[in-house]
Amino acid sequence: PETVQNDGHGLHMRPADYIGQVHTLNTSNLYYTDLPSTLERLTERDYRPEAEEKRRLDMSQFQSNSPNTKKKAAGGDDEVDNAIMSLKAKAISVAPRVLEVKKFLSPVEVQHLIS
Repeated sequence: PETVQNDGHGLHMRPADYIGQVHTLNTSNLYYTDLPSTLERLTERDYRPEAEEKRRLDMSQFQSNSPNTKKKAAGGDDEVDNAIMSLKAKAISVAPRVLEVKKFLSPVEVQHLIS
């Protein structure tokens, strides 16, 4: 198993022992293929766990389902959506440590940031 380093600064970083080293990053945060017509400005109250979960579920309709994997729920016959997307982080510099993650954002996300 890969070890994530914490170099005393509170941030977790993947190691960059040599240029070209590749790490696989698995995330449940999938690409957005569309966005709602309006996005509300978030307030401090919106970051409570229950509000965060509701917002995540509301926004999931706009996310890609192509990398989805469906798994059976424990003790039941219902399928649970456990979508995981894999990204590759490649070390392009050791000092300073720089990792390149290609295809980090979808075209929809890029356009949203630009506009």
